[in-house]
Amino acid sequence: MSKSDLINNGRIYLIANIINASIPFLLLPLLTRYLTPAEYGEVTMFLALSVGLTAFVGISVHGIATNMYYELGDDKFGQAKFVGSCIQIIFLTTLITFSFILLFAGFIEEQLGITKYFIIGTVLVALANSVIQLRLVQWQVRKKAKKFGIFQISFGLCNLLISLFFVVILDLGSEGRVDAQLISSALFTIVALALLRKDGLYDIAVFNIGYYKEICSFGIPLIPHIFGLFLLSSFDRVVIKEKLGISEVGVYMVAMQLSMGLKVVFDALNKAFAPWLYEQLTLVNNFEMKAKIVRYTYICCISLFILPLLTYFLASIAIDIVAGDEYARASSVLVWLVLGQIFAGMYLMVTNYIFFAKRTLPLSAVSMLSGIIHIGLLYIFIDIYGFVGAGFAFAISMLCRFILVWWVAIKVYPMPWFNFKAT
Repeated sequence: MSKSDLINNGRIYLIANIINASIPFLLLPLLTRYLTPAEYGEVTMFLALSVGLTAFVGISVHGIATNMYYELGDDKFGQAKFVGSCIQIIFLTTLITFSFILLFAGFIEEQLGITKYFIIGTVLVALANSVIQLRLVQWQVRKKAKKFGIFQISFGLCNLLISLFFVVILDLGSEGRVDAQLISSALFTIVALALLRKDGLYDIAVFNIGYYKEICSFGIPLIPHIFGLFLLSSFDRVVIKEKLGISEVGVYMVAMQLSMGLKVVFDALNKAFAPWLYEQLTLVNNFEMKAKIVRYTYICCISLFILPLLTYFLASIAIDIVAGDEYARASSVLVWLVLGQIFAGMYLMVTNYIFFAKRTLPLSAVSMLSGIIHIGLLYIFIDIYGFVGAGFAFAISMLCRFILVWWVAIKVYPMPWFNFKAT
C-alpha cells in the first residue's frame, strides 16, 4: 500500500469511526434526559457484560483471520475454508458461553443489578460483535475502506433509530435501549454473514482440523488478554455499583462515554496503520524504515499529552451541554479518563508488533496483570475518592499496561526503539 493509499484509507476509517462513534454521543443527551441515572446505569452494565463475554465468544477469530489473509495470499479457496472455520468456532463458543450464562444467571443478576433478560441478551450482542468484526477485517485487509465505513455507519444508524423509537417515542426506558441493541445486532449479524457469502469469502461446509488448531492456538491464549481488557475497561462499573450504587454508575459513564471519543480516533488510525505496518514488516528489513516508524511513534505519543490539559478547562462545559445538571458531577473524573485513553492509544502503537509475531501469550499475561492492578486500585481509590477514584485507577492501570506491552514488544520483535536517529 502506497503512502497516499495509507492516508486515504486512514481518512475513511477515521471519518467512519467518528460518524459511528458520534451516534452514542447523539444518543447521550437524549438518554440522560429520558433515562434516570439508575436506568442509564442498567444500560451501562448490560454493555459492560457484553464486552466481557467477547473474551469467550469467537475467541478473537478476526485477529487470526487477518494474519491468515497475508499467509494464504491469493489462495481464495483456502481463504474461504479458513473463514468458514472461524464462523464455526464463533457459533460453538457462543453455545458454550450461553450455557454458562444460563447456569450463573441468578448470581450475575445479583452482582450487576440487571435482569436475566438483559443478561441473556449480552450473549447475542457478543455473537454479533464477533461475526461483524470478522466481516469488517475481510474488507480491512483487502483495503476496501469504503465498504468497511458504509457497513459500520449503517449498523450505528440502525441502532440509533431503533433506540430513539423505543426510548423517546415509546418511553420504554432502559429496556428500550437494550432491545434496540439486540435488534440491530441480530439484523447486522445476518447481513454480515450474507455479505461474506456473496463475496465468496466463506465455505461453511468445512471440517479442517489444521485450521481449528490454528484458530485455537491464536485465540485461546488471547482469552486472558481480552478478559484483562474487560477488567481494565469495564470492571470499574461493577465496583462503583457495589460501592456507590447503580445511579453513580450512570453518572460516571457519562464522563467515560465522552472520553471514549479519543478511543474512536485511535482505533480508526490503527485500522489504517496496522495493515501498512504488517506489510512493511513482511516485505522489508530496512533499518531506516524501522527507525522512521519509531521516530513517528515517539512524536505521536508526546503530542497526545496536550489533551488532558484541554480537558481540565473544558470538562464542566462539555458535561453541562451533553448531559445536564443531573450528571454535572461527571466533570470531576473526565480529565483522568482522558489521560487513561491516551495511554490506551499509546498501547495501540506498540501492540501490533506482538500480533505480527504471533506471540499472544505474553500479551495475555500483561493484560491479566494490568486488570488485576486495576481491580486493586479501584477498591482502594473508590473508598477514598468516590467515583473519581475510578478515574485515578483507570489512568494508572492503562499506564502500567502500556509500559508492560511495550516491553513485550521490544522482546518479541526487534525495533530500534533506543537507536532511531536518521543516518
